[in-house]
Formats: sequence, structure tokens, C-alpha cells
Amino acid sequence: VSEFYQLPDALDAEVRSAQIRGWVIVGASTIGMYILLVGMVRRASNTIRRQQADLVRRVEDLRHSLDENRVLQARVSKAAARTTTLNEQFLRRISTDLHDGPAQDVALALLRIEEIAEMVDGNGQRQGQRQGQGSSHHVDRLRSALDSALADIRAITQGLRAPSVENLSPC
Repeated sequence: VSEFYQLPDALDAEVRSAQIRGWVIVGASTIGMYILLVGMVRRASNTIRRQQADLVRRVEDLRHSLDENRVLQARVSKAAARTTTLNEQFLRRISTDLHDGPAQDVALALLRIEEIAEMVDGNGQRQGQRQGQGSSHHVDRLRSALDSALADIRAITQGLRAPSVENLSPC
């Protein structure tokens, strides 16, 4: 039987060297992963900040646009109300002018026609009777035309009035 005795110094040095190499490899890979992780997080954070700044800018632009839209809507509403008022005044003025002008003249002509008809009937024959037509026929035609004109003018003035909104429901 024989025994060999070796000093473990060389083996301990080799084990220690292997341990140090292992720790260096583990430490280097950990540091590398940490650096990669920090880089990815920083890039994502910068992207999020950039997108957030862009969103804030867009929200401000939208807010500004909404404010402009409100102002424009108010101006349009005021203009529509003014236009409606002016149109109603214009229609009332035309209706009044038609009623007070031509309608009154036609009504006066109808009254005068009645007087002329009475004069013709009272005096007997006139020039129309000598031609074979009665003067009352001419007077009747004239009266009919004036009645029709007066009815048309009244219908037009009635149509020019703005419709009544008092009895309408808001829906």
C-alpha cells in the first residue's frame, strides 16, 4: 500500500481562481443586463414624456379650437337672430305697404265703380248700349277685376306676415 500526499495549495488556488472567474462572469453579465435594462427604461420613459408633451399640446390646441367654435357659434346665433328680425321687419313693411297702398286704392276704385254704376243706371243709355253692350256689363267686369285684385293683394299680405310662434310647442 502506498499513499501519496499532495499539498492542497495548488487545488485551493485553482478553486479560488474558478470562483473569481465565475463571480466576474456573473457580475459582468448582471451589470450588462442592468445597463440594457436602464437603457430600455430610459428610452421608454423618454418616449412617454415626448408623447405626453404631444398630448398636452394637442389638448391645448383642441381647447383653443373649442373656444373659437364657441365664439363663432355665438356670433352665428346673433347673426341669425338679427337676420330673422330684419326679415320679419321687411315682411311686415311690405305687407303694410301693400295693405295701405294698392289695397286701399283698389278698395277706393271699387267704391267709385259703385257710384259710376248708379250714375249709368240712372242716366239711361250710354255709349256702350249704342254698340250693343250694356254699360253695366263693363262696370261688372271692372268690379270683378278689382274684387279679384283686392282678394289677391289681401292674400299676399296675409302670406307675408310671419307665422305666430306663441302657440307652438318647443319640441
